[in-house]
Amino acid sequence: MSRFGYLFQMTPSIPRLYKVLSININIVNMFRLFVIACVFIFVNGEPSTNVNRCNQNLGELPLHIYIQDCIDPPCRVVTDEDVVVNVIFKVPRTTRSMTTKAIALSLIEYDLKEYAITCNFLRNAYCPVFEDEVVEYTLRMHVESWFPPAPSIPIEFRVVDEKDDPIWCISTTIEVIRPSKT
Repeated sequence: MSRFGYLFQMTPSIPRLYKVLSININIVNMFRLFVIACVFIFVNGEPSTNVNRCNQNLGELPLHIYIQDCIDPPCRVVTDEDVVVNVIFKVPRTTRSMTTKAIALSLIEYDLKEYAITCNFLRNAYCPVFEDEVVEYTLRMHVESWFPPAPSIPIEFRVVDEKDDPIWCISTTIEVIRPSKT
């Protein structure tokens, strides 16, 4: 046996090593493809609500937003019930805490109470969230029973960080109605 034959006998064969490495790389690529497919199915499986970017707030539009039972505003909201808004957004910077705000008629901030603590309603993450992290969030706003019926009220939903810097903001209109008597 030559000197080099002994050396090749001691080391694993290059084809076997290549095969093991390529299998591991393929598994990683398949997992990435699976995650991308799941996000695509989730986003495309749920309808989207047509919303606008806020005029006076620099926050970006979320990647996806669906106000329950509403595609085209004004979105009907019933007094003494919760408005449910499913949001997927990309975090622009590392953030320790977030606050959700609802502003009606461009100037009246509506108290969301416990629903204002955004981090408590994240579905796939928890605070702190990191730059470029894609986050799923369920926003809720209780429509008080004393709200008068109104055909079209402009409202903004925005999420801000601990420094009150905007993360995202949407503008839409709601129609407040009384519950139907059955």
